[in-house]
Amino acid sequence: MNYSKEIIYHFVCQRCDLWWSIAAENIGIDKKTWVCPWCGHKHLPPHRDTSHYFGTTQSKRGTS
Repeated sequence: MNYSKEIIYHFVCQRCDLWWSIAAENIGIDKKTWVCPWCGHKHLPPHRDTSHYFGTTQSKRGTS
């Protein structure tokens, strides 16, 4: 049996507040400039990992 795992990064644009996802492995997530596919806003490093907000009473975006 063969299997693979997938890592999915979820992004929220600070300008338009819309989100998008990218499935990738072994990328320098904190070293890249990400461009929002919705409004074109460029997000320069450093980026903030808000994974720890999932499952808590705070916003999943970590902005509240």
